[in-house]
Amino acid sequence: MDMMRMEPVNLEGRTALAIEVKSPKTTLLAVATDKGYIMCGAIRGGKVIAGRLEADDI
Repeated sequence: MDMMRMEPVNLEGRTALAIEVKSPKTTLLAVATDKGYIMCGAIRGGKVIAGRLEADDI
């Protein structure tokens, strides 16, 4: 089993980077673009979903 996997994702003609990081109790998933990212994972057993977008790109 790979602990980390990265692969490109085609989003409407643009490429994003999908990242998966496995740990014994959870999996972190993130998709990053040149404008920001969205991710989910866990911190101390609680679930977290986060996103970031540069304000100039809105």
